[in-house]
Amino acid sequence: MRKAIKILFVTLGLFSFCICHSQTSGYFSHNTLMNKLEYDVLIDTISGISFALDTSQQIITAINHNGDTLWQTTPSTNLNVQEYRIKNPKIVYYNFKQDEFQNNKEVIWVIFQNTQFGVIDKETGKYIMYGQD
Repeated sequence: MRKAIKILFVTLGLFSFCICHSQTSGYFSHNTLMNKLEYDVLIDTISGISFALDTSQQIITAINHNGDTLWQTTPSTNLNVQEYRIKNPKIVYYNFKQDEFQNNKEVIWVIFQNTQFGVIDKETGKYIMYGQD
């Protein structure tokens, strides 16, 4: 009986630790646990345009080969994106991708730490939200 009670308390203690740890870390899910980006600058080899993510991981800027800013966007504050789980979520993944919803046009795929995701048009900087997990 004592052994069963001890196992119960140890199990409850581990469960409590997991809940507390989760609450202090904010909400993260699936591949958004890691906040380390693979790239902070994407370069379109055809056009020579660089797409730079700032250090706050919220603003993407398109810069041409002369160093001129073509556009700048903050997708998380875009008018069609509502706050979800985290205020001002960071971008935890972004990369080029063929978008099947836009006739396989190459876009910048973006995933935020709050599990919202969407694409950015490389030419205009317009963000289109596709969903949230």
